Amino acid sequence: MRHSARGSRNEPPSFNMTPMIDVVFLLIIFFMLVSQFSSAENVEVELPDPEQSQAIEATVPEKVILNIEYVGPDEPPAFLLGSIRVAGLAELSRRLRNQRVGSPELQVILRADKRVAYLDVRQAMEVIAANQIEMFHIVARPESAP
Repeated sequence: MRHSARGSRNEPPSFNMTPMIDVVFLLIIFFMLVSQFSSAENVEVELPDPEQSQAIEATVPEKVILNIEYVGPDEPPAFLLGSIRVAGLAELSRRLRNQRVGSPELQVILRADKRVAYLDVRQAMEVIAANQIEMFHIVARPESAP
């Protein structure tokens, strides 16, 4: 009786599941990391609800998100460029300048907590303008329909 390389004729063919399980685990890890990175830019802030808002959703090709978080009544606000906390307006200016060198068409999306003083938001807008970023968007929650 001849034996083949796969074993005896009485054994059913088998399928090795180990490589497929490895691929599934790698895909799970990949999607978990990607979802974590995309949600890191959207820090939880209370957006203002302007009356008569004409806000529309827009897609921006080369963008950076600037979040201004409310820390406390006697504390200066926290500035986050994407998910990176910056120490102050000087560091914010330096980082924006560096990003603009790599992306001349850079656009900034400004998100500020509604409890942040307008003076702090204006200073951030002045930093954006000082770095010759001509286009930036201010995010506000659109008026909800009655």
